[in-house]
Amino acid sequence: PWVFYNRIKINKSITIGYMGDARESRGFNLLPDLINKLLDKNKNLDFLIQFAKTSSKSTSITSEKLFKMAENNPKIKILKAYLDYADFRNTLQKIDIMPILHNNEEINNGNPSTIYSSITHEIPMVLPQNLNYMKEVMVHKSFEIASNLDGVVSQILKIENDYDKYLNAAKTNSKLLFEIFENDPLKKNIN
Repeated sequence: PWVFYNRIKINKSITIGYMGDARESRGFNLLPDLINKLLDKNKNLDFLIQFAKTSSKSTSITSEKLFKMAENNPKIKILKAYLDYADFRNTLQKIDIMPILHNNEEINNGNPSTIYSSITHEIPMVLPQNLNYMKEVMVHKSFEIASNLDGVVSQILKIENDYDKYLNAAKTNSKLLFEIFENDPLKKNIN
């Protein structure tokens, strides 16, 4: 949990990511529409979608749609596999913007590890409205907020158009989280 990544922006196309369980409550079924809407506005974006298995009939249908989309577009990469910790971290390093498509109930009832991992890996995010998780760390504007899918699209494009500003804020937020961990009594006792 104390591993952080120093993201360096190189001149390449921006990769939009999704990682984790393929569940409706995490917004998995929104991905085909999100990808299509973004590509309608910016053909230079890349997509990296990672999940290990589908959780319902509707997410299985979405998975099939995503694989068909990827067959026809090399900018869409689907990684359907369980990732160990090292592979998970390596995959996160390839993502430049992470839209958090979870509904608020999913975030409030569980452990939103995608948000946490995005902070430690300096990934700018689009967050759902009324989110209270990690507010003490996300004090710098490394994110935008959206209340629906069209909002997510416009906020991703806003971040992409001024990526360096959001990346610098993400670096500062990651540093804040690192300082919290460095001062954690449990960590000090382990060392």
